[in-house]
Amino acid sequence: MLDLAREAEDSGLSSVWVSDHVVFPSVESSRYPYSADGKFPVEYSTPFIEMVVLLAMVAGGTESVKLGTSVLVMPLRNTLLTTKQLGSLAFLAPSRLIIAVGTGWLKEEFELLDADFAHRGQLLDEQVQALRGLLGESDFGFSGKRLGFPALKMEPRPTEVPPIWIGGTSPPAIRRAGRLGDAWHAIAVRDTAQLVQLMNDVRAHATKAGRSPEGVGFTVRIGARAERDYLEKLRSRLAELSNIGCCHVVIDPVYTASREAAVFCRGLGEFVQDLEQPQHD
Repeated sequence: MLDLAREAEDSGLSSVWVSDHVVFPSVESSRYPYSADGKFPVEYSTPFIEMVVLLAMVAGGTESVKLGTSVLVMPLRNTLLTTKQLGSLAFLAPSRLIIAVGTGWLKEEFELLDADFAHRGQLLDEQVQALRGLLGESDFGFSGKRLGFPALKMEPRPTEVPPIWIGGTSPPAIRRAGRLGDAWHAIAVRDTAQLVQLMNDVRAHATKAGRSPEGVGFTVRIGARAERDYLEKLRSRLAELSNIGCCHVVIDPVYTASREAAVFCRGLGEFVQDLEQPQHD
């Protein structure tokens, strides 16, 4: 994992990302919302290293590459403990952490961790507010419907609150992104017109909440095959995303071996550097 992160950094990529699952049930049952057949794209037996632990290792073994969560299923977790972990990471790796959060989809995982699946969206709304307040203020308390604690101190705090992106495409996620997010993090939306419409909806919710719609960033996570030949096929897609205002693209390759992934990182780095070169007639 660390070698792969170093490869990404050395290749000129701006960020590395991890996904979040704590446990899986032995038998698959919940429908995965981001695939046509409802199947999770990897086996439940696939190893998932705990994301904050993994990012801490990567932070210590790299110099400047951004460290992202796509996405942290925060309603699964204790709010104060998770904030402490993220704040410590942001303190030790200044200006490198990006926190994309989501509600999660695997009901059985919530049940196994004794977490409230039915009200996870309401809890996440309050967790985002608490996360920002705890990392940004020396004394902060919170009182909500699903979350509450008295004023407290949590030190050390990072010099700046990491950007908090809101992942998801459901109507509640779109509202949440507009009201609370530093950016909307779109996942598995392939249709460009749909992306534009959803981002317009995000901005409308930002305006309704009294926020500047231009202050909410637009980010996208897209899948890719871990093959050098596939990189060229990304060119038109990245151009489309840039043209509609996307400011950050997380590319999620499916690979079966670290060697494949390393080759993909090198190729992707060369590809991105080529895109950034000025074009001459």
